[in-house]
Amino acid sequence: LNNSGLASDESPAENAEQISKLSMKAMSLHGCHISFFPADQGRSWNFHVTGAYQQVMVAQGMILKCPVQHRAAIKVTRSEILDSPSSKPALKPDVRRRLDDIAFQTMAHIAVVNSPLSLSNRTPPDGISSSAGWSGLETERICELVVTGPGDSVDLARVRLLVMLDELSGLHSEMCEIDYKLHTIIAGRKRSMLQSIQEETATNIYLPSALQGLVGPDILASSNRVSKTNGVIWITGEFFNVQRARDMLYQLSVNKGKSIISRDTAILPRKLDWMVTDRPDDLKTIMNDNATFIQFPPLGSSTSLITVYGDHRVNIQRTIRSIMQLACHHYVGSFWLLPVQFNALLPPATLNASQVANLIKQISLSTGAEVVFKSMCFELHGLEHEVHAAVIMAVIMELELIKVTYS
Repeated sequence: LNNSGLASDESPAENAEQISKLSMKAMSLHGCHISFFPADQGRSWNFHVTGAYQQVMVAQGMILKCPVQHRAAIKVTRSEILDSPSSKPALKPDVRRRLDDIAFQTMAHIAVVNSPLSLSNRTPPDGISSSAGWSGLETERICELVVTGPGDSVDLARVRLLVMLDELSGLHSEMCEIDYKLHTIIAGRKRSMLQSIQEETATNIYLPSALQGLVGPDILASSNRVSKTNGVIWITGEFFNVQRARDMLYQLSVNKGKSIISRDTAILPRKLDWMVTDRPDDLKTIMNDNATFIQFPPLGSSTSLITVYGDHRVNIQRTIRSIMQLACHHYVGSFWLLPVQFNALLPPATLNASQVANLIKQISLSTGAEVVFKSMCFELHGLEHEVHAAVIMAVIMELELIKVTYS
């Protein structure tokens, strides 16, 4: 199987060390053997997991849940967070304290870096020396708040940073807690209802990610620092406008809560895992466009049911149809090894484990498909071109190990 959730700004040695720790932990907890190799020119990792079927599936879920790093950047004018004027400006003490608090509460790493658009990287106009303190327009002097960490940590920290910037601009902030399943529903189709509330009250409303809690280390979900954040909505603006927007959200949630309906739909577990890890933006778009919420099972749980919540049956049906269309992009192929003649008196034929391991490693590394071997059957999972290439590769190789085994 492949996991491409790696940050490009980490060194290969750091990545390898973290992957090694993850593999050792999975092996000790689930009693299976795991080996890993860099793939796709170092942009992802290929894992080989061997053991009892249930233990392998649980270990796979643990690996998929732990992409090493995510990254987000917020552009901000330097004057908002840095002391000025100064040739070597430092963070304002209040800003440093706030950033430290946000990093501690969300378990994310926050750094302030110069933006490529900053005037400090530009050539001054003719006749003006760069050593004379030329700075250009202050509003054009940009830096970036760069957030790195597990996916949920980055999402939480990004919202908190946006709230912090609003507070630095003199706005009042307040949070309210509403059942997370209702967030996309009360926001309306294409967030139309949320947009109208913001325009009417002149406020900013920040919702958490609809996929929070699905990807990331388990320690994050159980940490007291980030617990109970799924339902928290932040509102910023003038004091009385914030109170009004909060009351409107509460009233909307009460009204919508009375008309919520749900529907269960079955989809192959590997397709669900693929959607959450490889197509999260598509899932968020589907929920926002249809004013629905999709509840997914934990990664690697082998559970095939999702639950779609909404306040209109038509919206739920549209959501399910969109999910099914997205699932069609993930293919499944099977390659059975059947004996030429069946004899009930002879033991069933088996393959050499080391040869099988070498074969599925070659196929997975070369094509990017997930390859499973069990009960004399090769299962191939991935995008259409990946599965197609994996089947072609198996046919071209003519399964030399099978020839040797049966010859």
